[in-house]
Amino acid sequence: MPSWTDEELIESCKAGNKAHARLLFERYKGYVWGLIWNIIRDAEITRDLTQDTFFRVFKGLPEFKGESSFKTWLSRIAANVCKDHIGSTKRRHWEERVSLDDPESPPIEKAAPAQLAKNPLRELLHEERKNKVYEAIDRLPVDHQITILLWIEGRSYKEIAKITNTSRQTVGTRIHYAKMNLREHLKPYIKGKD
Repeated sequence: MPSWTDEELIESCKAGNKAHARLLFERYKGYVWGLIWNIIRDAEITRDLTQDTFFRVFKGLPEFKGESSFKTWLSRIAANVCKDHIGSTKRRHWEERVSLDDPESPPIEKAAPAQLAKNPLRELLHEERKNKVYEAIDRLPVDHQITILLWIEGRSYKEIAKITNTSRQTVGTRIHYAKMNLREHLKPYIKGKD
């Protein structure tokens, strides 16, 4: 089986080859899922947004001019899908968010049973802090949420600028603003622990 480049697959997809569309999807579905997961942190929503991303990709593929790499263009679409989702559900999501004081509230990420057995109190505090950080991130403007989450994921300013279709300076400003706001939102929580 020949190894197709992204460019060859894209041109073939533009010509209507559904098998090559499937190959392109298979090549990038894990990448897109991971990118969206790092922003959304909900498996079911991540699955839906991954499908939505690829729907938009294949719908927009005829307009893809190759001015950036396919992966960068794909990342930009995924980030926009996340931005649209966050913007449309932000108010409802924030009101429905469970309290950290609620004993039945699930943590954002489940700890491994072995870790809980080692030190359940430390694991509980770790999960509580993580929840507080994500609550603080949820309070940021959507563009800043996506930028800071991509940065936390380890992406460079250059990559984030391409994905968010902004300049590196804008990325730096958003990250600075997000850090200041996170510090401010987390200050009462951190001071309460002293």
